[in-house]
Amino acid sequence: MTVATALRTHRCGSLRREHAGLTVRLGGWVHRVRDLGGVIFIDLRDRDGLVQLSFDPKVTSKAVIEKAGTLGAETVILVEGKVELRPESARDAALASREVEVKVTGLDIVGPAATPVIPVARKEGEDLPAEELRLKHRFLDLRRPELARVVIGRSYATTYLESALIARFMLALTVVLAGGQAAETLIFDEVDSGIGGATATAVGERLKRLSQHFQMLVITHSPQVAAMADQHWCVAKETFRNNAITSVSALDKKQRREEIARLLAGATITDEARAAADKLLAEAR
Repeated sequence: MTVATALRTHRCGSLRREHAGLTVRLGGWVHRVRDLGGVIFIDLRDRDGLVQLSFDPKVTSKAVIEKAGTLGAETVILVEGKVELRPESARDAALASREVEVKVTGLDIVGPAATPVIPVARKEGEDLPAEELRLKHRFLDLRRPELARVVIGRSYATTYLESALIARFMLALTVVLAGGQAAETLIFDEVDSGIGGATATAVGERLKRLSQHFQMLVITHSPQVAAMADQHWCVAKETFRNNAITSVSALDKKQRREEIARLLAGATITDEARAAADKLLAEAR
């Protein structure tokens, strides 16, 4: 995923072979430094992962190489350089961005760091520091990629569940207050997250009741909710040249039946799914 800002063009862990030839700006923490006597390699880390930086005299100025030689672990830096494919034999299986490296031409030190009390980077098979040290310096321990992934995953799960619960609470509240509302259009997104069967049907019935008072726009993946709508629009997304393109199209009666059957069956639509879609549409009338 590309998240460009005024300081960076890409995230470290997002670089792949299709980016070869691009000049990029990256920012992150120095994860590991390897000085091979003239050529310096640095693994740069951000929340998306790691990428290897190469400070090669053939490309990088002497001043930049000397500055790179002073960098310690966890120093925050900004770099600019060209993405190039790494030789097959030099690709690191531990990096998602293992096929590429960045040949650095510019380096800025944003946040110098003292040597960490406990290391964030570990070699394969290397033992962890003592638990009491890791607990005392938790802010460093949580930077380890394996722990960071757990924290980020838990955050995504919590956000997803909370948004679904809040959406359903707002639906219930809106139904109760519908008679006194002055709004003309209501929009609900993910109101049916994590539910199905009779619960999804109940949500659909309340949305339909609200539609007697307002224009309702509901973004749903639930066949029960979709079947109760007066009109059905299909929203599709695709990626083209690193840009997300969204298209919206109105569905006719036949297309609507197929789309509800797809929500029921998945990619392969069966006759049983079509029959179930017909039943849902008939019950919603």
